[in-house]
Parts: sequence; structure tokens; C-alpha cells
Amino acid sequence: MAKSFVIVDESRVNSYGFRTMVDGIDLKQYNRNPILLWMHIRAYRGTKDEILPLGRVENLRVEGEERGKKKLIGDFVFDEKDEFAKKIAQKVEDGFIRMASAGLDPVEWSDAIELKLPGQKRLTLTKSRMFEISLVDIGSDDGALALWKDGKLITLSAGGDNKEIPNFNKNEKTEDMKAIALKLGLPETACEQDILTKISVCLALQSENQTLKEELEQIKLSAITDAVKEAVDAKKITADKKEHFINLGKAVGIEQLRETLSLIPSAVKPTDVLNLSKGNVPGVTTTDTKTLRELQAEEVLKLRKDNPEEYARLYKAEYGVAPRFEE
Repeated sequence: MAKSFVIVDESRVNSYGFRTMVDGIDLKQYNRNPILLWMHIRAYRGTKDEILPLGRVENLRVEGEERGKKKLIGDFVFDEKDEFAKKIAQKVEDGFIRMASAGLDPVEWSDAIELKLPGQKRLTLTKSRMFEISLVDIGSDDGALALWKDGKLITLSAGGDNKEIPNFNKNEKTEDMKAIALKLGLPETACEQDILTKISVCLALQSENQTLKEELEQIKLSAITDAVKEAVDAKKITADKKEHFINLGKAVGIEQLRETLSLIPSAVKPTDVLNLSKGNVPGVTTTDTKTLRELQAEEVLKLRKDNPEEYARLYKAEYGVAPRFEE
């Protein structure tokens, strides 16, 4: 019978006031003999009442990818030939015992603020060696821990002095708090709550500024899009050039874009060219104001179809020869 247990949960602060980082646990030595103990008790006394290992731990694995939320999990396999182990296995199966505890040999502690969790009073155990894994009746939390040193179990107490577990340096913390307070425009005597409140206000303002910035950018884009649409409607530019002029507006701004578009003359319709050639517009007597090259492609085709004589005149004026019409 195998049962999965959470052995270390780095997202929690245990009752001893510290947390353990899963990636920093060295399992090499433990994997050579992955025994499962009861209540961190080693069988070395040679007495009749000594408790032998309950079994072994298989499939040790890390679940979770985000740093700070990882868990070390293992499958507990019980020695069914041992009467005590069989009793404990049955209590596990029946749900009466549901907690495991890692016996770790501390290697390195860290006072890094980014690793500190709310309510954490002591440093973070960033590097350690797995010494043993136990089933326990009452753990310090879901990822209960025990510490070993020189092969001996260190006695810990919840909320006690626990000198083996280093505290955060209060002087360093005070200096850091002063520096943070001054950076936020607060007096250096500001308490932690005042600093946290100020940080919350700054974050809210940052979010609000980002929202306003996004809204302003949207207003600018709308103005640019409208200016380009007006230019298309006025036949100053063709629809296929719309994206080009929108990008131009983003680069140079709406005022420069409007000035650029104002310098572009509106396209003349073929009918306007015809009217001009016939002198229908006061003050204009020739068609020299618009050449065949300056007309849009669709306007040229329409002129060729609807008024071949005028088309031929403009064509010859442009290229020096008469156009050829299909019979």
C-alpha cells in the first residue's frame, strides 16, 4: 500500500517561524536509503520497545512550477511484515494520521526580504540536506519539519527561543525600513503600517496613471484615424494608403499629420476633367490642369470607356502618340 504525502510546502511558514525552499533541498544522500520513520525516532537503542522504520519513501517529486508555491511530495510504502508499521499503515488508510515531516540538516539561511512571507519571524532555509522523512501524529503545519545536526535531532518548540534557527537582523531591518520610508517621502520614524499604506497608495496611483495613459493613447489614435478617413473621403489619398498614414500619424503626431494631409490636393474625377476641357467651369478653358498620369487608375479606365476622344487627347498629350483601341 502506498500513500502520497506533502513533505515540504514552501508556501507556508511553520509554527517555528521559518519557511523552507524546496529547490534547495539536497536529496542525494537520502535517496540512497529513503527510509520512513515514525515521529523522527531512529532505531539505535536495541531495546524491546524501540521503533523500527515504518517503510520507505518512493517517487519523491516536486509539484508546482512557480517559485514560492512548490511542494515536495512522496509516496509512503509501509513494511507490512512489521506489526507496528502495519498498525500505522491502517491508521493512515483510515484517515487518522495524515501528516508527514521532513528531517532536514540546515546548510544555508537567507534574510532576503523577497523570500519572507507574511507572519515569518525567522530566516528562510534556502539550502538543506534531507536527513530523514517521518510520519507524525501532530505536525507544525501541512509541511511539518524537524531539524537535525550532526546526526542528532534538534529539539524545537513552537513560539520558543529555538536558537538554532536564526532571526532576521532587527538593526538591518530598521535601517532598511528607514531607507524605504524616506524613499516614499515619509519620515524615517514611520512605522511598518504607514509604509505599507503609502506603498498601496503609490501602486494605486501607478495603476490609475497607466489607465489614463491608455485612454489618452486611444483618444490620439481616434483623432489620427478620423483625419485619415477624412482624407480618404476627400480623395486626397486612396483607401489602400490608409494604414500608412495612420502609422505616420502615430510617429509624428496629429498636428503634423493634418498639416501633411492639407498639402495633398484632392483627386479630380474624369467628369471634372471633361467639364474643364469643355470650358464649363468659369475661368478655366483648358484641360492642362490635370494630365492622364495624375488620374487614378479607375478614373483612367472610366474615361477611356465613356469618352474615348478625350482619353485619346490626354494620352497623346502625355506620351506623344495616339492610343490604340481594340476594334
